[in-house]
Amino acid sequence: MASQWADISTKNKAKMLGAARRTIKSIAKDTVAGSPIDTGRFKSNWNASLGSPDLAIDKTEGGGFIPVANKLRIGDIFYFVNNLPYALRLEFGYSDQAPSGMVRLAIAKFPFTVNKITTAFINRPVIE
Repeated sequence: MASQWADISTKNKAKMLGAARRTIKSIAKDTVAGSPIDTGRFKSNWNASLGSPDLAIDKTEGGGFIPVANKLRIGDIFYFVNNLPYALRLEFGYSDQAPSGMVRLAIAKFPFTVNKITTAFINRPVIE
C-alpha cells in the first residue's frame, strides 16, 4: 500500500511540475510577443534564470526562457527580467506598440492560463 501512495505522489508531482513549467513558458511567451520593436534590442533582452535574476544586458548567448523553464524543479524560483534602462517606461505605456505594457497583460491572463494548463494536466495520464 505504501508503494502505491508513493507512486501516486510521484505522478502528481510530475503533473504539478509540468503545469508550472508550461505556465511559465506561456507567460514568458506572451510577454516577449507583446514587447514593442524598434531595433529589436528590447525584445531580445528578456533574461530567464533560476534562483536569482540574470542582470545581464545585451547577452550574446543564452537559450531563452524555454530551456530555463525546462530545468525548473519543485521549490525553484523562476526569474524573467529585462534589464534595459527603458524597460519600465515601455511597461507603462511609452510605446504606442504596447500602450498597456507586456508584463501586466501577461499577468492579467495568469488565472486563465493556470486554469487552462492545470485542467489539461489533471486530465492527462502521466507517461511512465
